Amino acid sequence: MTLPKVTHECLTAILEKATQKDPQAFALETMVEMLADQPVLMEGIGTVIGPFITVLSENEAEGQQLDESLRAELIIMAQFCIIGITIKAINAQIEADEMNEVWA
Repeated sequence: MTLPKVTHECLTAILEKATQKDPQAFALETMVEMLADQPVLMEGIGTVIGPFITVLSENEAEGQQLDESLRAELIIMAQFCIIGITIKAINAQIEADEMNEVWA
């Protein structure tokens, strides 16, 4: 089984609810929920995002500013790496659970 396709209606409802909160509050709430509900996945996300944060922080520590377009590219790349890892991990877990049900 793969993840269900998200409809426009579903996405709109989630976006409307999420945008009622301050982005920092929404991010913090999401992190806390995921740490409680999906600690292994959060560990993976931390592992994926770590190198991106390191590049950004090392340049700032050395007093260098990354080009704005490079900074944006790193942020977008980090986001899609996280999204990709998350979706692939969820799909793989669904398949593993289904195989366990069949073979158990």
